[in-house]
Amino acid sequence: MLGRAWACLAAVAALLLAWPGHAAGPPRPEIWLTPFAPYAAPGDERHGAPDYFDLFEPAAAWAVSAARTKVFKIYRDQAVLMPDDRLKAIIDRVRDRHLALAMESNILIETSACGPGVGKFWPITPVLERLKRLGADLRYLALNEPLTGGHAATGPNACRASIEAVAADTAAALKPLWAVYPALQVGDIEPIGVFGGITDWPEQIGRWMAAYQAATGRPLAFMQADTVWGRDWKHDLLALARITRAAHIPFGVLYDGDFTELSDADWAADTARYASEVEDGLGLHPDQVNFQTWDEWPQHSLPDRDFTTMTGMVRAYLRPRTALTRLDATRFRLTDERGAPIAGAALTIEQHDDPPDGPLLPQRMEGEVPQHAVSALFALRVNAECTCPRAPVDLVLSGIRYGDGGPAFAWDLAAWTRAAPAAVRPADDGSERAMEVRDPPGTPLVLNGPSFPVRAGAHFDLRFGWAVSRASSGAGYAALIFLGADGIEVRRTLHRLATTWRQVGSVTTDADGVARWPGAAGTRSLALSYAGTVAYRATMREF
Repeated sequence: MLGRAWACLAAVAALLLAWPGHAAGPPRPEIWLTPFAPYAAPGDERHGAPDYFDLFEPAAAWAVSAARTKVFKIYRDQAVLMPDDRLKAIIDRVRDRHLALAMESNILIETSACGPGVGKFWPITPVLERLKRLGADLRYLALNEPLTGGHAATGPNACRASIEAVAADTAAALKPLWAVYPALQVGDIEPIGVFGGITDWPEQIGRWMAAYQAATGRPLAFMQADTVWGRDWKHDLLALARITRAAHIPFGVLYDGDFTELSDADWAADTARYASEVEDGLGLHPDQVNFQTWDEWPQHSLPDRDFTTMTGMVRAYLRPRTALTRLDATRFRLTDERGAPIAGAALTIEQHDDPPDGPLLPQRMEGEVPQHAVSALFALRVNAECTCPRAPVDLVLSGIRYGDGGPAFAWDLAAWTRAAPAAVRPADDGSERAMEVRDPPGTPLVLNGPSFPVRAGAHFDLRFGWAVSRASSGAGYAALIFLGADGIEVRRTLHRLATTWRQVGSVTTDADGVARWPGAAGTRSLALSYAGTVAYRATMREF
């Protein structure tokens, strides 16, 4: 698949150590870095990068990426849970590297009208006082979705307050913080792609920015989009950028994975792909980019010469951009950000055929069986248990094979054709039994297979095949759901529905950056990708 080709890029690029200077091109954004520390709230089973604290050693191997990073951000839980010596080490080393310190936190105050959760939190003045006591020069506070939590969220405890009421609540919570840090710059992070039923979400964020300024007497220092990549996000992201810049507020995007990754390389590949979709695909160049994670990946923060690590992702991003264009039916051109040709570059060509016409492509999920898991089941979710676009689904799926060193398990999925006959029917991929799923837009489909025993702590390997239409991309996922002895879910490993691309060729650019592939003529769904080098950033383009 195209996404996994990016992982190969990251693995190869990790071997390359040199880094060139920048060519002239689009303005370079401010770079923020937000790794996930091995400190989380009680009951949170996520684990941050084991080498997180190595970032703060004087000779830590991220000099290149650190030199171009402006802001290092921590989470509120870190500032609460870390012992003084750990937290002070971060504060001191961030200052030594001439980075600005930021913290992300919820901000809305609990009220009798709205219960905790849905974005509500206790005041954080004691947290800032602790940072001040330890010598922190806290420059930025990133609010964690106050408009979403106070105004847009639904559910039994949701406030559904007016935008003006949320602004007043936020202003009241911020007033004591400015007494601790008078120059503290406060910005906001809001989701994009999560509210399928709200047609004017970017405009609501625009009204929120104005209400915030009226309530506090200060404009937001920035607006950063937390994009839900599996949804229909592109229109709203462009609209939010336009509205934010019209208000003369810096606009940023969080670059991260989509929580389906199973390794550092997966995370780096997906993050690079989403950055390319924003900047190369949409032509949108944010004022700020925030490389951030609150997931278990990546497990490595260092070194930055390895493009699969957290700091390596920054260094990979710093390379000059590249672009692919189509000249005619069979010719394509690769250029750098100045428009100069890139010669001798290998381009991978992939093609997509909507099911049932295309072949089933092998898929793989692997990792470590969680502790306390005794069994698992293979599942499919379409427009259910996810923030998924309301899209029509058309896919063909073949049987699974699971192994973890114990008895192997295989299943042909035939039972699902009886469980949901309106949406699932038998299909034949020419080699083994398979099923075809056709589901109208927005119709929830929840399918669970039979459970089978697993070995806690063992390495698991699950394989199946599928063909996914372009319209279905992001509308759901396959999952391996691990269960405890009580039958309650321990964890699920996701494999997101994504357009299935199959490699059909490769070509090399000539001295003019041009490559010709005769098979492109008449092909409707074609994708070209360039793996990049230490000198140039990777890129991909669908035609």
